[in-house]
Amino acid sequence: MWRRACPPLIAVLVVAFVLTRRRLSEVEAELERMRAAASAAGKVATEPVSAEPEATAVAAAATGGGRTAEAPAGASDLSSEWEQAVPPTDS
Repeated sequence: MWRRACPPLIAVLVVAFVLTRRRLSEVEAELERMRAAASAAGKVATEPVSAEPEATAVAAAATGGGRTAEAPAGASDLSSEWEQAVPPTDS
C-alpha cells in the first residue's frame, strides 16, 4: 500500500511547497513595496518640529506633565477594530 501511496503523496507535497514558496515571494514583494511607501511617507514631516526642546517641555508641563487622558490616534483605531471584530459578552 505504501509503495502506491508514496509517489502521489510526494507529488502533492511538492506542489504544495512550490505554491507556498511562490505565495511567500509575492508577500515579501508586497511587504517591500509597503515599506518603501511608508518610508517615503515618513520622510515628509506632517508637523513642524520645534528647535527649542525647553519650549516643548514647558508646554507639556502646562498641559499636565505631558500625560493626557486621550489615547494616541493609532490606539483608538485598534480599539474600534477590536470592538467590531469581537462582540461584547454579557457578564
